[in-house]
Amino acid sequence: MHRVSLYYAVTLLGLLSLVDTAAGEDWPTWRHDIGRTNISVEQIPEPLCLQWKRQLPPVIPTFRKSRLQFDQGYEPIVLGDTMYVALPHIDAVVAYEVETGNEKWRFYTAGPVRLAPVGYRDKLYFGSDDGHLYCLRATDGVLQWKFRAVPSKRKILGNGRLISVWPVRGGPVLADDTVYFAAGVWPLEGVFVYALDARSGEVKWVNDRCGALYGKQPHVGAEALGGLSPQGYLLVHGDKLLVPCGAARPATFDRQSGELLDFTLPSEGSFPGGWFMQLAPELARDIRRGKIEFDSVINRDLHEGGSREGKGVAGSRTQVRLGGTLLKYADGVQGVDGDIHSIVAANGRLFVTTRDGTIYCFGDTEVSPIVHTVQAVRKPNVDKRLASTIAQLRTLTGVRDGYALVLGTRDGWLAEHLAADTNLNVIALASAESDADAIRRRILEPSMPASRVSIVTGRLEEVVFPPYLADLIVIEDSDATGLNTGAEFLLTLYDRLKPYGGLACLAVAPTRDHEIQAWLREAGHGEAQVERNGDLLLVRRAGALPGAVDYTNDWKAPDARVRAPLGILWFADSVASFKRAPQPMIVGGVMISQDKDWQGKVEKMGHVNHLHRDGTGRFRLLKETFTDVYTGRVMSYDEAESRLEQIPNTPSAEFRPPYQFRPPYVEAHLQELESRGEKPQSYPFRRQADKGQMMSPLTGLMEPRCYVKSYGCDGGVDYGHLITMRSATPAFYDKRIESGTVNIAGPRSGCTNSIIPANGVLNVPYFYDGCTCSYPLPTGAALVSMPQNFEQWTAWGTGTAKPIVRVGVNLGAPGDRMTHSGTLFVDHPSVGGPSPAIKIQMQPAEPDYFYHHSLFMQLGKGWPWVCASGVQGLESLRVSDLQPGTFTVRLYFVEPQYTVAGARVFDVSLQGEPVLSNLDIFVEAQGKMKCMVKEITGVQLDGNCTLTFTTHQGQSLLSGIELVSTGLPLDPLPKHGSDTSK
Repeated sequence: MHRVSLYYAVTLLGLLSLVDTAAGEDWPTWRHDIGRTNISVEQIPEPLCLQWKRQLPPVIPTFRKSRLQFDQGYEPIVLGDTMYVALPHIDAVVAYEVETGNEKWRFYTAGPVRLAPVGYRDKLYFGSDDGHLYCLRATDGVLQWKFRAVPSKRKILGNGRLISVWPVRGGPVLADDTVYFAAGVWPLEGVFVYALDARSGEVKWVNDRCGALYGKQPHVGAEALGGLSPQGYLLVHGDKLLVPCGAARPATFDRQSGELLDFTLPSEGSFPGGWFMQLAPELARDIRRGKIEFDSVINRDLHEGGSREGKGVAGSRTQVRLGGTLLKYADGVQGVDGDIHSIVAANGRLFVTTRDGTIYCFGDTEVSPIVHTVQAVRKPNVDKRLASTIAQLRTLTGVRDGYALVLGTRDGWLAEHLAADTNLNVIALASAESDADAIRRRILEPSMPASRVSIVTGRLEEVVFPPYLADLIVIEDSDATGLNTGAEFLLTLYDRLKPYGGLACLAVAPTRDHEIQAWLREAGHGEAQVERNGDLLLVRRAGALPGAVDYTNDWKAPDARVRAPLGILWFADSVASFKRAPQPMIVGGVMISQDKDWQGKVEKMGHVNHLHRDGTGRFRLLKETFTDVYTGRVMSYDEAESRLEQIPNTPSAEFRPPYQFRPPYVEAHLQELESRGEKPQSYPFRRQADKGQMMSPLTGLMEPRCYVKSYGCDGGVDYGHLITMRSATPAFYDKRIESGTVNIAGPRSGCTNSIIPANGVLNVPYFYDGCTCSYPLPTGAALVSMPQNFEQWTAWGTGTAKPIVRVGVNLGAPGDRMTHSGTLFVDHPSVGGPSPAIKIQMQPAEPDYFYHHSLFMQLGKGWPWVCASGVQGLESLRVSDLQPGTFTVRLYFVEPQYTVAGARVFDVSLQGEPVLSNLDIFVEAQGKMKCMVKEITGVQLDGNCTLTFTTHQGQSLLSGIELVSTGLPLDPLPKHGSDTSK
């Protein structure tokens, strides 16, 4: 047996106080304990004898670069006589016998399980990309409870898979009967950090504010509205909870209250961060103190100027200390073939996983090892009826690639045959969870490579699939769908079809053909083609979306379909470009990209003109890459050619591209400076050369358009309706409503402007290669227009603030927001970047502000993103500098706290006159977290608007106030349900 020094034994005792488990010899969580130290008192078995090994398919990491590869391989945990492993390729957690490696049970979710589970007492906890945290009974895998992080069923394509917009990629950690985790990776969509009671799943606290934080970004002088992007494993350090932030640095929360204590994106330049962190003992000091340690091997990336390395201790992720013995993965373990990914020791056994997908179990007894091998992909059972159906579909549709939706799934055979006989990624929609589980158990085997079949439960009208998803839609059982119920099902189905040829095959009677055509025509789908072929009605979404345009590198793209607010449609990093690569062309639903060979041979060229207009190029262009703009899927040349009929000409290998691509007016500006012997400023292109004029939303007067833009060398491009730019992060400004600057925080856009509205979506391809700054989510994406009740914050800019003819004051909000009819809601207090200086006086001067993400709003009427925040305990509020005259006044309310009548009752007076008496928001709104608006018309204002509050019970409350001069248009107040993201 290995001996442990007295000094190190004391150190280990200090570290093991981090472990919250009844069995100290278990390995109950990733890297053993809540500090993620990878240290255990467990000894290495002697002699080391292989007991069994299980071969599984290699894990395909979610992202390309090590800085975000939190899932490079399998990460088992061990409780007693059972090992538990998350298997992302089958969307499941599987339990294996420690003794034999035989499977005990498996549990499926509706998305990839990418991070290791946590074992605690007799329970197992883990998150899924389906947006839920699960609690199972560890002995038999029976569900105890599951918790949906966000009350929305909206889905997107994430890394090629259908997932929730808010995947649980902040891996859970458990301490003091509390399980902590994080959901959501896009600050734009909301990020949520939770503490749940481990026994009941009840919420102890949630921080839903950490996706909307204005501050520094990863470049000197760069600021933007952004936030966390939690991907990796959470860590507990005393009373603090550390949440990883993808390829950046972690955030720190108070573990008891959920308050964000510290979060700053690295702004010192090109020194990369990463997902990995652990609590490292400061052995030279008091062992009760610790520090957070990173791994500089993970925090390493390739810059155009050479390899860059961030902070950390090299190799700290790839080593384990067992019984005082340090094992480095690179040194290998006797009997293990291949590169080691993880080492776990529990209950007298050693478990080793390798990058090729093998799990080894060693003990101290010589036995004949059991080997569980990988199974070959099997063909589904031959079914003549299904074979005939598939053959008919192949003949009629010609669809071989992309995504298919199978609706009305009963047994899953149609979905399985489609996947086997084509290259389609098949998403089957089953109406019952029992049906879905049975299909998964038949199709998704742990020892088989990843299937291209995913199973989702629900009805088409309930599951919020991304628009433009499907190349093909077929129905297995019409009676299990809403096909025969009316127009809603058909129009929802049509919205899921991909433009430029997406096809639905419907088994409906010929007598319904004209009815279905009428529904499509009345809904404005003039491009729809409807054709009868035997028993099937074929509905094709032909050609472009109405109002959408192509983009062919001419710096113009007035795409009418792309308008604020915008939400994520898909994200992936499967196609990557150098940060100064040429812009892609976007034609017929296909993005055609040519990267620069920036890692190839650098040709000698003497002095480089850093204004980059001399026509010389340091790098040649590579061969074209084709991407489906609606899913992010990489296409072959033949597939792209079949969709486009003719591939547009692109530069040849002999073309010498400029150092950087810029619009003609920027080049003209540079040439003018050069002709005068002047040099540009350090960052000369912070504003559009000709921004044009706009009508001020506050005063109604014409003035020069001026928008917020932070650091970014692309200068900003006016594509017609949208101005897009790198303003610290990718960003856009919608001129049609003078939206203010919306930051798409997480990724980095290119030095070449790479944010292009075309084909009905906002394309944000991956233009990150050659940069090592710590943007938390280096990926490509596409965004699609969302309803106005979608929460999206802007930095509007200072602007002219008086005399005001219309304004909204959004109390406690994270940023500004413009409505389509022209009301600019400014955040008060101003925290979301530059805002107009509206003169507002309140008593008390510092009241109690609150904020909840508007996704938590229930049924109601009014803007949920106004009602979801507010102020309590207000005595008076005055808005000044108004244009004297007659106004319509709208007061926004919500009850965020109480669930009974009479807990909060107050009066409201306007200009000294009572307008609301004995207001009980809970009663009038008919519940908690329901938006309510009171509108008072014909209010005569003398330049000031004054509200006073008289409390009878509890505290007064106000979410916002909107003031609109009589005669100006008012926004219709939206009615909304619990899923405000639809």
